[in-house]
Amino acid sequence: MFRNQSHVISSPNAAWWQAHQQLPVPSRPLASQVPGWIFLHGARFPKSDHAVRLPGGTTTRIQLVHNQAPPESIHLGIRSGAWPLSLNGHIGSSRFNVDLPPHQQNIVSIPLPAPHQHYPATEQFPATAVHEMNLSCPHGDAWIEVISDPEHLTHYRAFGPSPTSPPELLDEDALAILANTRFLSNGTATSIEPPS
Repeated sequence: MFRNQSHVISSPNAAWWQAHQQLPVPSRPLASQVPGWIFLHGARFPKSDHAVRLPGGTTTRIQLVHNQAPPESIHLGIRSGAWPLSLNGHIGSSRFNVDLPPHQQNIVSIPLPAPHQHYPATEQFPATAVHEMNLSCPHGDAWIEVISDPEHLTHYRAFGPSPTSPPELLDEDALAILANTRFLSNGTATSIEPPS
């Protein structure tokens, strides 16, 4: 028997948060372990299956799966924790290195080379390509979000790394909503609803 409990945030701005597919809490990985697969064209959830926490001193391999025309590049949203972060990785021949001081964020664009594996379409399944992403985090924990399309990138920019001034996509009402938001110390919220 599953005993997963829902944790609901009450907010008069619930409709705005729901429209942006975002909870007013930081993004959280769907699972505590690094997933073996990330499906680039799947739905996005408040607990993101596109997000990964990679502890310092570890390496991992993640298969990026897509069944539409592969993008020319993907973006990684990378956040550091309480310690400086060093992250190295590659997708085929595309290599990247990121060094961040504590509590910082960055977005890295990575060109996608030819897929690691390719499966032709069948009567039951569309054509599918797989890119293998290898990550190494020698020190400092990394929170990594695989950003696979322009809409996802827009949402991440709005709620992730922020420039010195608010992103242009936020109007005055949105800025007022964000200004009145206080982050929860406990990130277990699963939905946001209008007050009853």
